[in-house]
Amino acid sequence: KMEVEQGDGDIAMEQANAYVYWQQRRKQEEDDIRLAKELQQALEEEERLANEARKATKEADKAVVHALEHSGSLPQSVPMTVEATTTTTTTVKKKLSDSDFARQLQEEMEREEDERKRLRDLEREAPVIDILETKPTPTTTVTTSTTTTASKKLSDSDFARMLYEEDQKQLKAPVERPYVSPTVDSEYARMLYEEDQKRLNSGADEFESHVAALKLQAELEAKEKLERARQEREELERQLAEARNRKYGHQGGVVYEPKALPGVEFPDYWETHTTADYEVFEISPHSREWTEVAGHFERTSSGLHVTRIQRHQNRTQWMFYYLQRQLVAKRNGRKGYNEKRLFHGSNAYSIIYKDGFDHRVANLGGSIGAGTYFATHASYSKDYTSERKLLYCRVTLGNIGKGQSGIRLPPTGCQSVANVHGDTGMYVVFDNNQAYPEYTIHY
Repeated sequence: KMEVEQGDGDIAMEQANAYVYWQQRRKQEEDDIRLAKELQQALEEEERLANEARKATKEADKAVVHALEHSGSLPQSVPMTVEATTTTTTTVKKKLSDSDFARQLQEEMEREEDERKRLRDLEREAPVIDILETKPTPTTTVTTSTTTTASKKLSDSDFARMLYEEDQKQLKAPVERPYVSPTVDSEYARMLYEEDQKRLNSGADEFESHVAALKLQAELEAKEKLERARQEREELERQLAEARNRKYGHQGGVVYEPKALPGVEFPDYWETHTTADYEVFEISPHSREWTEVAGHFERTSSGLHVTRIQRHQNRTQWMFYYLQRQLVAKRNGRKGYNEKRLFHGSNAYSIIYKDGFDHRVANLGGSIGAGTYFATHASYSKDYTSERKLLYCRVTLGNIGKGQSGIRLPPTGCQSVANVHGDTGMYVVFDNNQAYPEYTIHY
């Protein structure tokens, strides 16, 4: 028996290590998926900020053009037709994106303003205004006299007249405007604008390509990590199966088919023609087995009727249960293991069939402890399942103590706790191997 217990402890340790390793790998997979999502969110935020920056740049360009138009930097005094003015304004707006052209235009306008100021100063110094304001008279004598007087009075009138006419020609001649040809300027501005747009579009396309590449790389890395974790899990499961097979002497591959441990006895009514680790058998309504199981259910279910009964023959679970039952009997001496047939309701039947009970997922708020609950009456257990079926279980109770909410272990010297009034009540065990789900009752 000591050898059996030691071997069982080794298997339990291997299972515990495998479970811990699997939990760690699962957490790592979840962390990888979370990181991939955060990276995708960061890339989306980066793309949004880039769009806002491009929009802000366009608004700034518009503001600069508007400011230059209303600050007096443009040649407002140059006479133009309506069509020429519209063309020039459009050309200036487009050319302002090129800083060198804008600076050259500003210098040209400053030079023209200085020249007009110089001509106005000369006009004020020379008495040209008398010649311009001289009115013709009806007699030749008055005209001659006036002309002679003006010639004596204005010694430099010819020079002043020449300067005035030159100034008028410069103001009226369209060739003196800052732009040599509106058509040529418009074409040049259009070319500059198209080049700017190409640079902007090229930068946006490059940025979008970079973002798409980062997203694709993150997705590939996440998939690669998930695949690597899946392969590691499969390898771990294979190694665990090999270890179990070595433990039980199996030589035919990695499929775990445990042999009966020395000293373990299976129920005499079980099917013996199969060597599978887990199988389900239908119980005949005319058998003694059906009468016993269905009788207990119908006596305690408040008028419900059994329609089907299945027996679960799980050789691995039974060996663990049998050894735990023997251990409880050894500790209790003459009292023995105190086994009862009790009901259990759940929404996780498929897990319990294959892996047994797990008290670690129990509710801490249970009235008599955080363990696995069983009831003497089916009418109580059916309230804890959404399906029309219950488990009919073997439960090793041993010494029964008094339970209370929140406890995770039974009192010292006890193997279970209970809350029983007469023949009605519920029991709680804190060891997964102290219960075996032998039947499923459909009603």
